[in-house]
Amino acid sequence: MHSNWIQQPPYSSSLALSCCFSSAFNPGDSGSSKSSSSGPAAGASSVSTHKRMYSVFDLSPPARLTVLDGAGIKVTLSCPSAELSTSAMGLLAYKPTGRALEVVTVIMCGSSQLLFGYDQGVLSGFVGTDDFLSVFGYPSDGLVGTITSIYNIGCLFGAIAASFVGDRLGRKKTILLGNCVVIIGAILQATAYSVAHMIVGRIVTGLGTGLNTTTVPILQSELSHSHRRGKLVIMETAITIAGIAGANWIDYGLIYGGGVTGSAQWRIALALQCAFPLFVFGLIGSVPESPRWLATQGRYDEVHAAIAQIQGGGVDSSSELVKVEAGKIIKVAEHEAAVAVGWRELFNSGELQNGRRVLLGAFGQVMQQLGGINLLAYYAPIIFTDSLGLDSELAQILAGVGATCFWLGSMVPIPIVETVGRRAIMMLGGVTCCIFMAALAASTAIIEQNPGTSKATSAGWAATAFIFLYYFCFGATWNGACAVALRPEINSLRTRNRAVAASTSAEWLSNYVVVQVTPSGVRNLGYQFYIIWAVFNFVFVPTVYFFYFETSGRTLEDMDQMFANNPGWIVKREYRKRGTAVGAADELDLEEPESPGLKAEEKQHERARELE
Repeated sequence: MHSNWIQQPPYSSSLALSCCFSSAFNPGDSGSSKSSSSGPAAGASSVSTHKRMYSVFDLSPPARLTVLDGAGIKVTLSCPSAELSTSAMGLLAYKPTGRALEVVTVIMCGSSQLLFGYDQGVLSGFVGTDDFLSVFGYPSDGLVGTITSIYNIGCLFGAIAASFVGDRLGRKKTILLGNCVVIIGAILQATAYSVAHMIVGRIVTGLGTGLNTTTVPILQSELSHSHRRGKLVIMETAITIAGIAGANWIDYGLIYGGGVTGSAQWRIALALQCAFPLFVFGLIGSVPESPRWLATQGRYDEVHAAIAQIQGGGVDSSSELVKVEAGKIIKVAEHEAAVAVGWRELFNSGELQNGRRVLLGAFGQVMQQLGGINLLAYYAPIIFTDSLGLDSELAQILAGVGATCFWLGSMVPIPIVETVGRRAIMMLGGVTCCIFMAALAASTAIIEQNPGTSKATSAGWAATAFIFLYYFCFGATWNGACAVALRPEINSLRTRNRAVAASTSAEWLSNYVVVQVTPSGVRNLGYQFYIIWAVFNFVFVPTVYFFYFETSGRTLEDMDQMFANNPGWIVKREYRKRGTAVGAADELDLEEPESPGLKAEEKQHERARELE
């Protein structure tokens, strides 16, 4: 049961209210109509019945909602202005606009990404400890790899599930569903006493994470202005890395802090996963649904309302500025619907080049994983002890320092990604990660050839420095430019959810392979194991140069025309550079409303946004 207060344009003196009592995950609730933003006139009252529930709406300021159930219980909610609403979670939520909305969106999406990072790093500190291994009967290296990597299989199936439910539920409800599933998985992991129990918990947690990692970047991209989209999406990546770093330091505190002993150490760490979704539940009601998704559902009035909230600066749904922006989105959605049919469109090579776009997004994720980052993110303590010969406590400290370097690196592209561009950052990542992974291999070879000597000790510290540098460079390049920003940008609106799900599935499948083979690879191949990842990074540089478009400086609606103008696999020179809007909406014969006051309104809007 829940009730939605649907807000009229910002700064309106009246408040349109609607009440629905269907499931919070019913895709048809509160707004399935194309005119969902309309409501009774100010000062009117109406009575509706549903499942023995009665509601009376008094829209005369201050607005009031009275709810009566069959037992005669009466609840009255007051709203002194149009700035308050209730979300699908039944919470009162402030409806921010403009820059304030950007902040709330980053925090809400960032909470899911923080959970994702924490999930990735939390088990790394415990898989080699006696307190963890003894509970599960001291499993072999292969089984330890399975316990760790099976999480990625859950993420794979979660991403696949997102391709089915994401377009039906919408971005926000899919994120809510993903966080609920993560809580269930976290409880299963924290209470595990057998390998099977832990594996089930890891898979369930992965299912929720797969839903989140597919949908969160899409929502963030679709709620962002084109000139700030890259920065905001990469902020989410930095938050993810903060989760990995935080997990490493929490592991260290629980293992070596002295206050917690036995299996309670890792059980507490795993149970902490339940805390992050609470922030999502509390904030998601303040964030609008994606206007692009609303356009694909034919809910055009809500598209205008969402655009007005995103624009801020005092504009409302009737503004010419909002009409133009919403018109572009609706026109592109209608055009894509006309030229594409069902699931086959994911593999089409026609006007929209969807098959090519899906492959580019998926291989971008594969490149990220095959760069070698997750052999460090999941197994850094084991690498420090087995490859470099350090003691376990120092290894855990260095793992935390490395993850912190990773986080610091992820902050670097935020101010420059829109000016330098995605392609240049990715190619720089291939070069630097290749260099430092090769240096790690060389240092490890010296350690293996001179065991127990001062030369080996010096090489061990050199290898540690190269790991830190690799962490920093990967965070500053691949993780920011490719992992999150590129995959939702290059895909068409109609296929975006399914295409990003396919890319995320490729990410988790390749992630599973890396995590599964790492324990055996470190112990059996030694320094040669690191050479493999250096070679991969080297190959990725020309791959990005010849096959990947530059998306910075272009709107999401421009991507269709960019691919239509470049049907060949080799990217034309003009699309290797940061661009300005290609004008996809104009190419689609969009008739934008012309108004003498439009430019003046745009200037007034910009001044208002500067004051926010």
